[in-house]
Amino acid sequence: MSSKKTVLLISLGKPHIFDEQYHELLSALKAHTSYTEVTLSTDVASALSKKPNGVLITNPNFARVQHSALHEKIVSYVKSGGTVIYCGLYPGIIAPALLEKHFETVWGLPWKVGSYNRTMFFLAQQRPALLQHKADLAEELEIKAVRIKGANPMDFVYTTTPDSRVEELGKAEVAHKPDEAAVVFTSIGSGHMGYIGDVEAENETTDIVMAMLGLPA
Repeated sequence: MSSKKTVLLISLGKPHIFDEQYHELLSALKAHTSYTEVTLSTDVASALSKKPNGVLITNPNFARVQHSALHEKIVSYVKSGGTVIYCGLYPGIIAPALLEKHFETVWGLPWKVGSYNRTMFFLAQQRPALLQHKADLAEELEIKAVRIKGANPMDFVYTTTPDSRVEELGKAEVAHKPDEAAVVFTSIGSGHMGYIGDVEAENETTDIVMAMLGLPA
């Protein structure tokens, strides 16, 4: 019997580009976990009933209101001690209004869509306790990300500083927004919920996912 942690990927209506774009993440999961992936909504409840150690929601189809029964199950799973992470294609292709509605109605969180650009983010010193001693987390990383605005600053994992600059030609906007974060990890009940706003499958993102799952990169 395998002693590896079990991870469930919920990839409803998975686009064909996912496996290629997120090869690094899938390789790390294969090496360190026993992971399964479901692409049909009818298979989610059964997969969750097996109580995986972590769940990754990899694209925004899961957020649609038609899946409200599954939303209740995922919230129950987290409150009872599970970990769910919104990552992969989720932040890059979800409509901002749907993202905000999902986090508000399903999780009761006042999260809003923040800035969207490529800049340098820095590991937050006050980050959640579970991530305080993760040596695999880079002190800084340059990624293009959809940030979250309105989260508790104590839940920030990667955020900007006054030293951050937008690393895109033609964008003159201010990079540093102290009320925004590219990566957030919050406690809900006895479990945790994470959000990773990277939209380009950077290698460092794999390290963040693994850290949130309590695994080596």
